[in-house]
Amino acid sequence: MARNVSEAARASSEIASNISGVAQAAQNTAQGANDSAKAAHSLAEMSGKLLELVSQFKIEDARSKHLATPQAGKAMSARTGT
Repeated sequence: MARNVSEAARASSEIASNISGVAQAAQNTAQGANDSAKAAHSLAEMSGKLLELVSQFKIEDARSKHLATPQAGKAMSARTGT
């Protein structure tokens, strides 16, 4: 009987340890998901800014080089301080 109680106590301890491990894994997963969401938001902001900058340039035709409009030059100068 004492042996059964000891085995049950050991098994209960193992179960508690496993539950603790699962809880820690869930917490790590939640933190990773939060970090991914922040990175996605930041990337979306950068994408919008890049789209805004690129939209200032015009292409005359497919064979010519990219030509910047006067507005794009002014915007670039304002951003770079040149």
